[in-house]
Amino acid sequence: MTKFDIEREANIAKAIKHYDETPGVKKSKAAAKFHVPYRLFKARLEGRLVQNTKGGTNKALNADQEDALRSYIDFLIYCGH
Repeated sequence: MTKFDIEREANIAKAIKHYDETPGVKKSKAAAKFHVPYRLFKARLEGRLVQNTKGGTNKALNADQEDALRSYIDFLIYCGH
């Protein structure tokens, strides 16, 4: 996964605007004109969000989930795993 680049995202926004406003222009030509990767441009057109807007994967457990996890780990220790 590449790092977030605000300049690249701005170019993608310009390319999308150009693609929407210009009838008959091909996706590859719009991507090439604004120097953005074609696959990334196409993904944004399909509605895929930027990676940094999806939220983190390290979420804290609530009290019930933590108790269940501790019980499961205790069970595994009791079984010898």
